[in-house]
Amino acid sequence: MQVVNYSHARNNLKSIIDNVCDNNEEVIITTKNDKSVIILSMDEYNRTHAEIKKSVQKSL
Repeated sequence: MQVVNYSHARNNLKSIIDNVCDNNEEVIITTKNDKSVIILSMDEYNRTHAEIKKSVQKSL
């Protein structure tokens, strides 16, 4: 998992997105005030979301 600061992400957004989608590698973007986000591919998001839904349904 790659970690980059906001300025780097802003200046390199296309290459970051390409890397995330092509390599299924998440990227964390940090800011000076500790507001971080994570970028992940839509495929990874959908897989994770489906797993969470299955877990919730099993616990009901």
